[in-house]
Amino acid sequence: MFFATTPHYLNQVPTNLVHLGPGDGIEIPYLFETFKPGKNTRYAGVDISRQMLINPAALNGYHLSGINPLWYLTDIETSENLKQVCKDVKNKGSDRNLILLIGQGVLNSNPATLENIFQSMDDKDNLCLTSYKPSKNNLAERLNHHSFHILYSRFYEDIHTFAVLCKKGG
Repeated sequence: MFFATTPHYLNQVPTNLVHLGPGDGIEIPYLFETFKPGKNTRYAGVDISRQMLINPAALNGYHLSGINPLWYLTDIETSENLKQVCKDVKNKGSDRNLILLIGQGVLNSNPATLENIFQSMDDKDNLCLTSYKPSKNNLAERLNHHSFHILYSRFYEDIHTFAVLCKKGG
């Protein structure tokens, strides 16, 4: 799983997890195993659908126990909404966020989403993005267009998925 192979430095500093479109939350146990949210960091689920916030909470009660997760019912395709969420999470946790855009939801196909994420990040933040069956060049081109600097990438042949970790660039 990508999270277990992310650069080691991400585990060395308190980092909030801002999970965009958590869906059923199937990756939450893997996220928590790698990033171990605790008293100085927060996990935040963000979705436009109330049900997509209820599902991960219900399915991951054991993993969320003692974490005190944050849930945001908002449309991140509206530029200021994600900026407010990221700021609020930092006010309640660490001063750095790892924004997670993982899975194959509609957010991955909307160019405005990457721009909104870019505008919501500062120099301490990172973005983890997965994309199913993309052209590696096309994904890199999309990220470069939005001024993201790729720190780490890996292709998982068995599931035909690219995973990319990047920072806000120039």
